[in-house]
Amino acid sequence: MKIIVVGAGIVGLSVALALADRGHSVIVFDSGDIPNPSSASHDLNRMMRVHYGAQGQYARLAVEAAAAWTELERRLGHQFYVQVGACLWPGSASGWTSATSKTLEDAGINFDSVPQSSIPRFLNRAALGNGIATQDGGVLLADRVLHALVANLASKGVELRPRVKVVDVNSLDGVVRTTEGSDQADAVVVAVGAWIGMLDKDLGRRLRAIRSIAAYALPPAEFSADWAAARCTMIETRESLLYAIPPYPGAPLKLAGTANLREGDPDRPEPVTQAEISAVVEAFRPYFVGIDGYQIVGSAVGYYADPPDKRFVVRHVGRTVTISGCGGRMFKFGPLLGADVADIVSGRADVSLLDRWSRGAPQDAAIGLMSR
Repeated sequence: MKIIVVGAGIVGLSVALALADRGHSVIVFDSGDIPNPSSASHDLNRMMRVHYGAQGQYARLAVEAAAAWTELERRLGHQFYVQVGACLWPGSASGWTSATSKTLEDAGINFDSVPQSSIPRFLNRAALGNGIATQDGGVLLADRVLHALVANLASKGVELRPRVKVVDVNSLDGVVRTTEGSDQADAVVVAVGAWIGMLDKDLGRRLRAIRSIAAYALPPAEFSADWAAARCTMIETRESLLYAIPPYPGAPLKLAGTANLREGDPDRPEPVTQAEISAVVEAFRPYFVGIDGYQIVGSAVGYYADPPDKRFVVRHVGRTVTISGCGGRMFKFGPLLGADVADIVSGRADVSLLDRWSRGAPQDAAIGLMSR
């Protein structure tokens, strides 16, 4: 089969790899470079975790996804996933944390309750409640993944077409029209993230294009060893869900939070301002000991499509499968989702397999948290 993949983020590249491994002829289009630095996938590191509030389906899928990452590492001969575990702490709010505890218990996913006395030294114990810690979870070395996938796809003869804008997809007939002409395929996979509104007006009305920023930091010397041995850290607050991804060689400590998100145009990427970086850091002030001793060494910006109900949009129409609505959290599922989509478009699996990605669970009852 000839299959066109539109979008070269983690999902598009993972789909392309799975299809190439199944013997299909694959073309990958992206309007930017491949990898695209404006996409949500392009970053030094991302968090792998199973903490999802009331959305138990994504917690269970995250366990499967971790196994898919291990298999991808074996096949490509690179380390992408550093399993250090993850811990969620209730700060000024606790509803999402409580929902996560129940979800993990119902899903049969092992977790430990971490008392205040065991809170790491770099965190303010007086501001936090008991944590929910899992061995599942850790650091995904995002940029390394993308570049390794691109190199592997090129070696398999996959045609990579960077800086070619797709302007229309005929879902029923499998015709893809670009600024350079038209091409027809036996199947099409659309995985363009924040750019979805340019190809699908209906989804463009339902999904907001969100601009997300993060700050990279070096911790104070007194906490360097603690952070080097730390789990991925999440803190629930009334305003936000805060994320801190521990450092790894080539990927410093990463700080981010959902309160600093806003709508943006992925075709007109804006540089990160000093005020935005300061706002990210300030959100951690009540919870980090010695926050002023953290040295900011960089920042990251990405754009993604945000669904109002926090569920992925994965659908099949005619010859086309569309994947969108990642809410900033799809990276961790890339290899697993890519394999599922490849099985569907190549006829190895029924289209109903998509249901496990889109049905999720009712929106978190506590707060509509977007994920990092």
